Amino acid sequence: MSNTEFKKAFDDVSPDMFMQTRILANIKSKKKKRFPLKAVISAALALVVVVACVGSISYKSMYTDRPFSVMVVDASDDMHVTEEISAGSISLPILNIEYDPQGAWSTNNITGESGYAPSVGVSSQCGLAVSGDDIASVRYECQNDMLTYGYTAKMYYDIQNQDYYSVIIPIPDDRVDEVKALINQYTVNPEEQGIKDYAQLYDISEYFDGKDTDLDNYQVSFEKCSNLGYPEDNDGYAFYLVENDWGERYGVAYDSDITVDYYELNERTLAGFTDEEVTAMYAVDYLPSRAMDVLFDNPDVDKSTLPGDEITVTVTFKDGKKAKKVITVSFDEDGNGIFAYK
Repeated sequence: MSNTEFKKAFDDVSPDMFMQTRILANIKSKKKKRFPLKAVISAALALVVVVACVGSISYKSMYTDRPFSVMVVDASDDMHVTEEISAGSISLPILNIEYDPQGAWSTNNITGESGYAPSVGVSSQCGLAVSGDDIASVRYECQNDMLTYGYTAKMYYDIQNQDYYSVIIPIPDDRVDEVKALINQYTVNPEEQGIKDYAQLYDISEYFDGKDTDLDNYQVSFEKCSNLGYPEDNDGYAFYLVENDWGERYGVAYDSDITVDYYELNERTLAGFTDEEVTAMYAVDYLPSRAMDVLFDNPDVDKSTLPGDEITVTVTFKDGKKAKKVITVSFDEDGNGIFAYK
């Protein structure tokens, strides 16, 4: 594809937001991570299971019995299944805790020896989200374990309000091998270095639309155009740039107490998103670290006795009123997570 054809294609089509999010996650994974957990943006294909809104409870003061539903969200790759539970508990194999005697390749920091070592893991990243009307924010308080949250919805809101900036620089077909050679000559930050060399050879200023052209102020990824939401160009490549503070603005929070703000996202921003994906956009991930520690120390333990958890979910509505539910987490004999209202 010629440079002129590229420019027209990129001017006429808006990149898919989930595609951009995955690229941002790839960029972030190349940097030093603050937390050894999954990237912020993994809800593109989310399995949402409705745990249920059961009964009504009256709260004093600012609390209300206004209904809302709590979801258990699985960020797996190609499933979109929603199941509403009207009462009782729900056992979810998506949160399955397992011991593997040869699960991970590791290196002993003292002896320097490497080999497979026992590990404990969960079958899928699992979390909680809330669905309801007029929600301003949701606070999740975990009694025993930890939660993580990536600020995906905030990023979409900033994109919507033009408070977020990214640059796509398409590479003509006859320059792709040249760019790859420029990148491959570096071992440290190769894509950041490669685009600087490319900018010395070719004028890329037109792609910045008058914004900052200092390449030191961007994180860079070299991607296939199809990964950026341009499926009609399966073989094309482009540089994708985001501002350096992306990680600070939209990185992962890791805590036992996390508040998730909700945003007014318009129809254009949400075009192409399913209701489940919008719900999952606000999901917090749950990691049963205490249960994993116990299973690691005692692989033969009855999994139904593994330590569980309580997660208090407090919704603040736009009028300032609040509603609260408490979710219990336990495990069956197969290590499957069981979620229920307390």
